[in-house]
Amino acid sequence: MRGVAVALVATQLLAPSHAAARAAAPVFVALDYDIAPAAVECPAVEEFRATVERQLGYDPFRATADRHVAIEIARREGGFDGRIRWSDAGGRWVGERRLSSRRSECGGIAASVAFAVAVQIQLLAEIAPAAPPPSSPPARGPALVAAPVVGATPSAVEQPAPKPPQPDATAGVSAPVPPRPKPWLRLSMGIGPSVAVGLMPQATGLGRLFVSGAAGRFSLELAADAALPVTQHDAGGAGFSLDRIAAAAAACGHVGVVAACVTGTLGRFEAHGFGVDQQASPAGYFSQVGARLRATHDVAGRYFIAGRVDGLVMVSSSTVTLSQTVVWTTPRVGGVLGIDFGAHFF
Repeated sequence: MRGVAVALVATQLLAPSHAAARAAAPVFVALDYDIAPAAVECPAVEEFRATVERQLGYDPFRATADRHVAIEIARREGGFDGRIRWSDAGGRWVGERRLSSRRSECGGIAASVAFAVAVQIQLLAEIAPAAPPPSSPPARGPALVAAPVVGATPSAVEQPAPKPPQPDATAGVSAPVPPRPKPWLRLSMGIGPSVAVGLMPQATGLGRLFVSGAAGRFSLELAADAALPVTQHDAGGAGFSLDRIAAAAAACGHVGVVAACVTGTLGRFEAHGFGVDQQASPAGYFSQVGARLRATHDVAGRYFIAGRVDGLVMVSSSTVTLSQTVVWTTPRVGGVLGIDFGAHFF
């Protein structure tokens, strides 16, 4: 029923516009129509132009026109936001209007924006100055003022002002300003616990500290991690404990909340033998390459939580030897499953 009511109001408001357009010279404006990447389902520019043309009875858009109208439609949580910005031939701002819709489809906000643009063009045509005939007697009764472009200097004309536009019932002129878009450059820092499999003699916990910088859809991350010590021994009581520390880097590409990364790791193992005749604490170095899949959710704009899965391939391996016997060698393939917590600084 709301859609029917809006259609009836739109019909009543624009019904006299065709006669007015024939009586006065048509007004032409240059159009800039921009749909945000997250709102690709919105009508294309050709469909938007056709909607305005149907309401006015002529195509008001010319690339060489002095006046300019810029349309922006973006998705927001729970609906869409629309912005209409008017400027003159010199590029100076002369008016702006914002609309919003809580509908999940973009057609509602697009129709409201098209209707508002059509009404404003009609008003511009009606308030255009026209010299009255010399013999015309002075008008009787109070003069009415036509509604001007928002932010422009009002002009008085001796004719009734058209009714104000009636957008979609779900849209409001006094809609809140849409949230600021994410900055193109962003610096982040965080920590993350993980479970490592195939990196040590047994599955173990892994903790890491990282910092990352993002530019558009790409980011670079630097991290340092350390594993909980793992102990392994044989039936005779001899064995070893193993520590692992490493530095890593990841280059990522982002699509929405998902990122795919290529990773590289350089690290150090340190083994401590026990139950042997001669104890030693030898150290070995290793390197790994791998791939990562990560999903991120922003919390309150500044903070974030992310889940990640890493697959790792050992490039250079290390071995642990007790009494001249190799008791463990780094596996060829390993994996890490973790979660990160952090904050964006800008």
